Amino acid sequence: MKLHEVLTAAASEDGEAPSRLSADLRRVVAVDNALSGIDVWGSDYGSLVAAYESGGPDPSVTGVVLSLDEEESIGRCIGSAARDCTGIVLLDSGSTDSTLEIARSSSAAVKISSRPWPGSFSEQRNHAITLVDDGWLFFIDADEYILPEDQGKLRPVLRVLDFLLPGQDFLVSPRLANCGRGDVATNTRKIFRRSSPFRFMGDIHERPYFPDGSSPSWIELDFGMEHTGYVPEVVTAKKKAGRSKEMIKACRSAEPQNPKWVYYETRDVLLPAVRSPQDARAAYDHLHSSLPWYGRPGIRDCEADQLLDATILLCDLALRFGGREEIAFHASALSDLGRPVEAAYYAAVVEFGSAMTVLNRIPSRLEPVLDVATPDAAMTLGKIRELQALVAFSSGDYAGGVAYYHQAEALGCGESVRDSMDRARAALAVP
Repeated sequence: MKLHEVLTAAASEDGEAPSRLSADLRRVVAVDNALSGIDVWGSDYGSLVAAYESGGPDPSVTGVVLSLDEEESIGRCIGSAARDCTGIVLLDSGSTDSTLEIARSSSAAVKISSRPWPGSFSEQRNHAITLVDDGWLFFIDADEYILPEDQGKLRPVLRVLDFLLPGQDFLVSPRLANCGRGDVATNTRKIFRRSSPFRFMGDIHERPYFPDGSSPSWIELDFGMEHTGYVPEVVTAKKKAGRSKEMIKACRSAEPQNPKWVYYETRDVLLPAVRSPQDARAAYDHLHSSLPWYGRPGIRDCEADQLLDATILLCDLALRFGGREEIAFHASALSDLGRPVEAAYYAAVVEFGSAMTVLNRIPSRLEPVLDVATPDAAMTLGKIRELQALVAFSSGDYAGGVAYYHQAEALGCGESVRDSMDRARAALAVP
């Protein structure tokens, strides 16, 4: 049986008491194609279930945390991982607050090491890897924590992955909600075996890759975490924006044609400063200038893996300056990148914009005939005002819609406007 067949069989088990294999696998929500087609068992699902039932214990999992003055969040971070990690390695960069005392009191499984900050998150994480001997590594930021309802649910999933994929190198991604930014990341790449050759690359926004810079296969889990580092007061207190700006500037200087850094420069430095359509256009042009680099011969995955995010950001920036042609172009690219949902959304935005343009022309096109109207056309004039009111409400011109409605009402019309408003109120009413 191939992995995707096992997953399908596990998900389709009937009854209120699924097998242990099925229960452990149901937190797997997505698997890279390179893994899903691997042969993991013979043809008999029942024998697989029986073999798994007689397997060994849950694996060891070491939580790896980097810290520097994290007294506000370190206790919650370590406390949330107590049921999922058999040990915690805390690599500190010289905290002067109570971070270390809180960490020690949060769990007896914490082992603290110290190392001066090298100016690179990758260097620090890669050093932390050397502090662990075996098992799984689970990289948790100090301002992250595992959701209460998912605590204690990780090791069974890693156990079944060890059983089915013992000789494969791959990344495991829990789900991460970013408080303060409103997005949810799924391809987080936070977990892998200590025996895997992966090492982090990138001084900031670091990710694990093979030594040649190629991307590993991945598995995504229904296992929730939250990240509080983007909450505005935290960003301000820790001066994160300034630090990120300086680190990205250094990365751009060191790798001037790496499109990854243009993306992060646009997202983290230019986008927060956008205040007008002109600002959005300038940020768009800056990011768009890096697109040809993604096609550069020999470009590595560690340089090119932000193409999807860059394409989505280009669409969002184009929305801000009304660039319908630009949105249509990048929506097509999103479809080619295997993201049909985003492609459909942005394509619909373009169609909506075109429809709104047509709608907005209707009231002004009707105005000239009103100057030549005769008294016997009063009813038709009322219907024209009624139509103008409906169009104005549909296009978001509520003040204009109200004005047109009162004019229609004065001419004995406006019933369709009232009916539309009544239906809208009824549909929006909370039971």
